[in-house]
Amino acid sequence: MLLLPGLLCDESLWDLVVPSVRSVASPLAIDLTKSANIQAMAADALKIAPDTFVLAGFSMGGQVALEICRMAPERVQGLCLMSTNAHGLTPAVHDALSAAKGRILRDGIDAYLAGACEAYFAHMTDPSPAIRDRFLRMGRRLGADVALRQIDALLDYRGFEPPLSSLRMPTMLICGERDARTPVGLHRQMSTDMGNAPVHVVPGSGHFTMLEAPDVVASLLSRWCSRVLD
Repeated sequence: MLLLPGLLCDESLWDLVVPSVRSVASPLAIDLTKSANIQAMAADALKIAPDTFVLAGFSMGGQVALEICRMAPERVQGLCLMSTNAHGLTPAVHDALSAAKGRILRDGIDAYLAGACEAYFAHMTDPSPAIRDRFLRMGRRLGADVALRQIDALLDYRGFEPPLSSLRMPTMLICGERDARTPVGLHRQMSTDMGNAPVHVVPGSGHFTMLEAPDVVASLLSRWCSRVLD
């Protein structure tokens, strides 16, 4: 299973779900920090991927996963999109990321991360220290240069161009009930466009379902992967 992270996320994003996944597949977390656009990220992932695989992509990583499906559909045995918008950024998120780019250039990465943490976990009156610390540590490890490169990639991405109905691999969608960045409605529309792919809404969770409800996400991923590979 290729695990594709989101903006300013590294392999530690998946630490809480990997043990369950490992019981049914060999997880491989992909580094998406080097390339300047979504298509190049997908091409880089394909270079190191095995001949066939299942994909789990979170947020930006879901867009990379879709590009992998476009480039090499014969290699993809299954697709899981998590907190993803196949059609690029909504206008509100586009504006937020444009402003974030300016904040990083003006005030540095820590100022951006503090604001991003408040935005991503706004539904939580008090995010646990474990969630907050994991989010902040990932962003600080990757730093301002990666943040700017990935934000530019997201701002430039115009969405998955073939109709989603063209996808033939088994597909599952996971989203947080209280995700303001990629809300449930986006996932339900993608599901319809894909011929009613199953949508799993994680109760109470926001954008980072694998941090906020790791047991739920781990169970969904491992059961789905087992069915796909059976």
